Amino acid sequence: MRALVLQSYGGREAMALTDVPAPTAGAGEVLIRTRAVGLNPVDAMHREGDFKAIAPDDFPTVAGNELSGIVETVGAGVTAFAPGDAVITRVDPSGHGAFAELAAVRADWVAAAPARMPLTDAAGLPLAGLTAQQALGPEHLDLQPGERLLITGAAGGVGLIATRLAHLRGAHVTVTASAAGEPYVREAGADAVIDYRARTVAEGGERFDKVFDLIGGDQMAELLGSIEPGGRLVTIAGPPSPGSLRETARPSRRPLAAVVSRVASAKVRRAAKRAGVTYEFFLMHPDGAGLAEVHFGAAKSNPGLVIMTTLGTGIGSAMIYRGVLIPNAELGHLEIGGEDAEKRAASSIKDREGLSYPQWSKRLQRYYSHVEMLFSPDLFVVGGGVSRDSEKFLPLLDLRTPIVPAQMRNRSGIIGAALAARDAQEHPDPLAD
Repeated sequence: MRALVLQSYGGREAMALTDVPAPTAGAGEVLIRTRAVGLNPVDAMHREGDFKAIAPDDFPTVAGNELSGIVETVGAGVTAFAPGDAVITRVDPSGHGAFAELAAVRADWVAAAPARMPLTDAAGLPLAGLTAQQALGPEHLDLQPGERLLITGAAGGVGLIATRLAHLRGAHVTVTASAAGEPYVREAGADAVIDYRARTVAEGGERFDKVFDLIGGDQMAELLGSIEPGGRLVTIAGPPSPGSLRETARPSRRPLAAVVSRVASAKVRRAAKRAGVTYEFFLMHPDGAGLAEVHFGAAKSNPGLVIMTTLGTGIGSAMIYRGVLIPNAELGHLEIGGEDAEKRAASSIKDREGLSYPQWSKRLQRYYSHVEMLFSPDLFVVGGGVSRDSEKFLPLLDLRTPIVPAQMRNRSGIIGAALAARDAQEHPDPLAD
């Protein structure tokens, strides 16, 4: 088969279109015939060797991180997909391999492609969609209705999806973009646009609760100065913060990654501390439970009220009634016992307090019983990283409502952002202007 192969680190001359052996689908894998691929800044960074100190490649290697295509064959044990299915995927970041006619990918890294989106467009969803969804979610910015959010460089793929998702969550969204990009960010839901060619963020005097930075560089100091004390800045372009490179690094290089991240971000973290702001560098990870559950996961066959919860730093939530998203369902902030439920029952609290699963399940029991009493749902779906261990705590809960782990927790977030945008278009808010 033909593939775009990286022979060494360097410029364009380091890559060549050549013939390589075709992969086969092993046990638990899906063989995909590529229809289109996504091209991202990280692909150029990979080619130029930006990650070689912590994640060196074995050359030659097929490049590329995301693709859309048609399932060719499936390996032993794969039941979620069949030949002929249209799918999207983010390939294994340690092995790459998207820029080829065929790619063999773990089945739990693959998601069904959105039915109403051409595969040529869907190929650009995995990295951008999952990055936007996770950054705004409970593990990072934990964006809430009414909060003032700034997104820098919002006219690109990640920025446009993040703008739409933030708008759907009820936040006031300000973005930076050029005059040429303004129509696109306005259409995505931006409330205010700063033309970065005309002025800086600091020159306008705006104040924000949270910032999602997609630019990095010298603007970081002024961004920190625009955030209210107690706010957060999450970036995918600034210096890596401690712990942020651990999963990217090879095991043998993790001590080096820890040193690099601590030293590289020392200056910006000091500035953030002086401003009373939390700074975090963020890398998308292949775990997200989102709105794809409505169409492709545990909620697919349920015609009633489904409540989706994501147990992480906080408790994220979505309510889906007859397949339609009910936005801004902030059920993690229900007051139980005089405080927000997520301050007692989020998985981060379990880790922080060293709770065992039986101990934590008592707090979950109180939370889900309260939600059950208020809404009488037909199904609870539980996502987040801890849902991998659902068998350790879900059986301990005693509820009338069925409660299940997110079936697509490894990849559902990829298409959740797209489905959110589609739901907003097909079921517009009748109270909107």
